[in-house]
Amino acid sequence: MKSKKRVIAFCVAIALVLVLYTGCSTEPTTQSADDTDGSSAVVADGNYKIGLSMISMVHPFYVTIQTTLQKICDEKEWELVLFDAQGDSSKQIANMEDLVTQGCDAILVNSFDTQILTTTINTITAGGTPVIAIDGGLEDAANVLTTVQADNYGNGFACGEWAAQQMGNEKITAVLISGAMGTMNSQLRRLGLIDGIVEEQLRSQGSVNLEIIFQGYTGWTEDEAVVVMEDCLSLNEDFNVLLSEADVMTMAAMKVLEEAGQLEGKLIAAAADGQKEAFEMIKQGNYGCTGLNSPALIAEYALKVCEEYFGGKTDFPEKYFTPAACVTIENVDEYYDPDSAF
Repeated sequence: MKSKKRVIAFCVAIALVLVLYTGCSTEPTTQSADDTDGSSAVVADGNYKIGLSMISMVHPFYVTIQTTLQKICDEKEWELVLFDAQGDSSKQIANMEDLVTQGCDAILVNSFDTQILTTTINTITAGGTPVIAIDGGLEDAANVLTTVQADNYGNGFACGEWAAQQMGNEKITAVLISGAMGTMNSQLRRLGLIDGIVEEQLRSQGSVNLEIIFQGYTGWTEDEAVVVMEDCLSLNEDFNVLLSEADVMTMAAMKVLEEAGQLEGKLIAAAADGQKEAFEMIKQGNYGCTGLNSPALIAEYALKVCEEYFGGKTDFPEKYFTPAACVTIENVDEYYDPDSAF
């Protein structure tokens, strides 16, 4: 089997949270890109060339980042230069070097690998071109101007709270569908979900009644999510909550459950991403909640950082988070865009 059964007692779950909790507070240790301190209110004057280095463009999430960036750049009369590495990190390094050669005033970069780009980024920034990480974070040694991304932990926490509220005093016996092993986004979403459940149960009941009976990694893909869910069902263990770190895996797992006649009665809680299809299922009452990870907002915030930099701002926080939100049937209309590609 590609995944294995993991029975996590409360004490083990709490130990995991305590070990990995550092830096994962819902308190604003970083700024929203809407927060300004006066110096950031400077508006850039001039025509600029923005480089966009994407590790992949196969998913609608990344397409939406690019189309939103293009729309805003067109409005500002800025030029956007896109390079798609097609999943090849070595190609992405060459792409970033090409963007410098083309005279880009700033480079936005999205990568799956937190380490491989560090040397290239540091060479680029040492030459005077700022690099801004978008969506996924890079290792601390990478000298990026800042990172713009969704609040992965905050979204997970809000969705975990909501799930615990829906379950009330009933024990949560959960299956957890995870993204990619060792990645920060996956870890933060997972911890957020667990912490949110724990905090809500402690607040409302004075004790924790949570057991994760199965967990598996999917590499953020539908196909692997199907394998993980099939492996889980082969164990013939009952559970009442499906926790997941992304909508794309959640929906794939739900199809497996539906085909097996085991979807009814399961509470669905995803930490991200606010995918349009998930919103539609939430509107229909078939999907519990998801966290807001808006590619359009990430694009908007990233270009705001560029504008502030071009306007003379030099002091940026380590990260800018887009607002966290738990999207449910009660508030989905606030976020649903039928024309969105994602």
